[in-house]
Formats: sequence, structure tokens, C-alpha cells
Amino acid sequence: MTLSGEKYRLLLDARGLAGRVSGMGRYVTRLATGLKALQPDDFALSLLCLPEDNPPLGIPAHVLSGLYAGARPNTVKQHLIMPPKLAKLHHGIYHYPSFDMPFNRSPNIVVTCPDLEPLVNPKLFTRKIVLYYRFFFRRLRYLKNMIAISQKTAADLVEIVGIDKNKISVIYLGVDESFLPITEERILGDLRRRYELPDDYMLYVGNTMPHKNLARLILAFARIQPAFPEVHLVIAGAADQYRENIKKVVLENNLANKVIFLDSIPEKDLPVLYSSCRLFTFPSLYEGFGLPALEAMACGAPVLASTAGSLPEVVGDAGILVDPFDVDGISDGISRVLADSNLANRLSGAGIRQAAGFTWENCARSHLSLYRQMLKRKFNIT
Repeated sequence: MTLSGEKYRLLLDARGLAGRVSGMGRYVTRLATGLKALQPDDFALSLLCLPEDNPPLGIPAHVLSGLYAGARPNTVKQHLIMPPKLAKLHHGIYHYPSFDMPFNRSPNIVVTCPDLEPLVNPKLFTRKIVLYYRFFFRRLRYLKNMIAISQKTAADLVEIVGIDKNKISVIYLGVDESFLPITEERILGDLRRRYELPDDYMLYVGNTMPHKNLARLILAFARIQPAFPEVHLVIAGAADQYRENIKKVVLENNLANKVIFLDSIPEKDLPVLYSSCRLFTFPSLYEGFGLPALEAMACGAPVLASTAGSLPEVVGDAGILVDPFDVDGISDGISRVLADSNLANRLSGAGIRQAAGFTWENCARSHLSLYRQMLKRKFNIT
């Protein structure tokens, strides 16, 4: 607490993220609810939100209005008008959950870095995006506190950006308790009927950006079709600008009747979708964490993931790991699981155990520990 006996203010920037089902949206929302559940006696948590955000109930929110209502992340406007606003924060911590934080060198600021994808694989992105990432990541060198959501992301921050490793804290994400195996056929059948899904399908959940490697996944899927003609591939996620390119690959391989695209799925349906699939596939060229793979394992789905990025950290020995550039290797891995029910069952059990080690409570406790360390350094608190 402060000298006057008041709690330190902890301001979590949830603009554009609070209540969203995206990976970082879940991170901010679950972190906020996790911190609230811990009931720290030294911090008063509040969220910085936009008018359209949906912050968790019971957590104070500072909703920006007027000129500041348009200060969205990843925009020039936020960098022009937010620094003076944030400078008014005293006796506490400001946590920005991305890399492009409005400029401020205060020691009471911490930034979460999800990944460095455009810097790791710049050829997959436009020059404008790569330059944007380079500019803002270089500014992070001046910060005293950073959170990486995996060891791989932390290593990339050191090797690619030149961040001092002593400034980085690695804190893993968690998986919601709602993600668990669903075995009741009535529930599984109801989902398949509502989304018009076949009984046998492989699953991918996420966007269709180039680094997700869906083109190679589809090529691998085409190769296993003669042996497993009953199996379909379901690609679930909000439609984006890259989906048409993936659909072209589907058509070029005569898979129009075998690949199913689902738009954004309500979070309440995701555990059933994972539980119902024969195999969850996640052959990304890079991931800062890989939350869908963790969720799939928690639901008992056998997982095939790539050896790239942070996925070996998250999946561990509980899934099949393949070279994301090797189409034959991806198809062989798929075939192994589809052909061997004993292997599928072993992977299912191993995945559930692996996912149990990643909880939002642990995530929140680790954040709270870091916040306290920051205050000790700034105010010389014992």
C-alpha cells in the first residue's frame, strides 16, 4: 500500500480485447478475473476500455470517452493522444498487453509480448507491417519490464530485438476450466447437426494467415484421402482476408466436398468441437504460444502440431510434432493417428495431463508476483 494506506492502482489496458474470444482477448479477460479472484490487499485493479468493449462483471473499468474513445491499439491516434493520459497514472502499475505501447519510459510499466512473427518470418508479411513491428519492438529496449508468454518468445526478444534477458519474465497462458472432454453423444451429435459436420473430421481452429501453414496442411490432407476417404477437414475461425487464398488451394486439390469452413464459433461450443474431432492439427510456422493446441489437449483431442515456435513447449511429449515445411511428414503424422486408435487414445490422455499444468490461476499469481517486484524496485519497498 501507499504511505497513506491506499492500495496501489493496477491499470490493465483492455482496449479492444476485453470480452473477446481471440487469444489475447482471452488472456486479458482471464488475467483480470484471475487477479480479482486472488483479492490482493495491495492493489486496486481497474481496466482501461473502449466504449464497445465488454469487460468482466465486477471489475472497475475506466471507459474512454470523447477524443480518447477512438484511441484503439495498433493505430497512430493512440500514440498521439494516449501518452499524456497515461502519464497521470501514479503510485501503481500500467500493464499494456502488446508490443506497440504508447511511448512512455516509466519504470511502473510492463508490456506483454505475444510473439514476433513478422520479424521471424518477414517474407510472409507486407513491408508496412514489418516496418511497424521493427519500429515498436526497438522502442521496447527502453522498458524495464516485459512479459513473454513462452520461452521461445523470450529468446526471440533477446536474439532479434536485443532486449536484456534480465528484463523479461516468462509467464505461460492458461486454459479455461470449461475446456474438458465432452463424451455425451447427445451433446456431440447436437453440435454436428447445428454446424452440419460429419462424424469423422480433423480440426484446425484459428485464422488463415500465411504463417498458420494451412496450404501445406491441405496438401497433406489431400495425400491421406485415398486411405481415409471418410475423414473431412474442418477449418474454424472468423473469415479474414487470407481465406480466399486457402479456398483456392482446396479447389486446386479437388477437396471442395471434404474441407469445411466455419466462421467464428461461440466459445461455449469450442469444447464440444474439440472433443468431437478425430485429430486436432496445428502445423504453424511460428506461434508465440499456441492456445488452440492447449485447449484441444484439455478436451482430450489427439494433437498434431509443428516443431516451430513455442509449440514444443506447450504440447511437450503429449502430441505428434512434425516439421511444418514437410508435407509428407505432416501427412504421415495424420495417418498414424487416424490408423491407430491406441495411439489416439494415448495422445488423448497425455494431452489432458499436459494441459492440466497450464492454469489461469497460475498465470494470475505469476503476474501479481511480477507487479509486486516492480513496486519494490520503484519505491524501494521491503
